[in-house]
Amino acid sequence: MICRKMNYKMILVLTAIALLAGSAAARSTPSPSEPWEVAVRAVVATAKLKPTNKTLSSATGTALLVIPRMDKSKTMIVNITLKGALTNVTMAHIHLKNASAGYPIVMFLQPRLNYSARPALLDPPISFKGTYTFSSSYDMDNILNVTPGWTLDRFMSMLGDGLLFFNVHTTSQPAGAVQGSFVCPYSCMWPVCSMPGGGSC
Repeated sequence: MICRKMNYKMILVLTAIALLAGSAAARSTPSPSEPWEVAVRAVVATAKLKPTNKTLSSATGTALLVIPRMDKSKTMIVNITLKGALTNVTMAHIHLKNASAGYPIVMFLQPRLNYSARPALLDPPISFKGTYTFSSSYDMDNILNVTPGWTLDRFMSMLGDGLLFFNVHTTSQPAGAVQGSFVCPYSCMWPVCSMPGGGSC
């Protein structure tokens, strides 16, 4: 059992390294830390995506959220893999589980938007059969501006409490066709440095 858990953790770390490396290559300015160094110090959360109505959709998938320690990198990575088939995907977001507030959007993933309080539709919508994958990278400051009043501590607290979920919207299911809640397989907090003399970890 311990070996299986370690193998799963290693898979998550290696996946995070690949995502962070791709993000670093896409940026014009290099990250101050190597992707592997950022990944092993990152919080990794996953979501198993399932159809909200199996009679309307059979699509499933996974979402991977990588949140680096802020002194290593400020770039948050989200990677989505959808399998099956969906017709006319219009939007994809990370929402907060708060029915009284209308399940507010925390991250605009497709289309990718910054500093916006209004959702926008993909034009044209996306349809797929088989596998559809996409990634988005965000500076934490963008997340905090998209959701006024939020702080990094509050974001991490909501993640740890299981209050963030991924949602794919379509024309036939505007409230959501595929959804999944984020959970941290290990911890929703970064490693705490305990080395004497204030050494880094």
